[in-house]
Amino acid sequence: MTPTMHAIDQIYAILLIVVWLSHVLQSRMWGSLFTDLFKIKAAAFVIAMFTLPFGLPIVVLHNRWAWEPAVIVTIVGWGWTIKGTLYLLYPQTPDLVRPRDFNAHHRSFIWAGLVLTLLGCAVGAQAFFGIGAPAA
Repeated sequence: MTPTMHAIDQIYAILLIVVWLSHVLQSRMWGSLFTDLFKIKAAAFVIAMFTLPFGLPIVVLHNRWAWEPAVIVTIVGWGWTIKGTLYLLYPQTPDLVRPRDFNAHHRSFIWAGLVLTLLGCAVGAQAFFGIGAPAA
């Protein structure tokens, strides 16, 4: 693994843990954010402006498909890149898959946040402590 890949693992491990833990601790706020956000017509563009720039560095600098915790970063990066691209080119995409009222589904933020925080911790354990890293 290159030093750049290692740094990306560390940066994104922290980012993912903080954001996903926020989904657990602030599920109602996340629900309100998305409920309010989708009241504007350009919501897909706003979301894409966050997801695409976070995904592209991973796709370009960390396209690592190895059976280890760091692959989570690669999968998330590709997901963000694909999502951002779809939302920019086909802004009606979110309307096909989202609930109408995120506030009513705030518990889904908790469950998703719990699972994804654990995955972020696995990436962090590898990135900072070498736990789960393949033997050299």
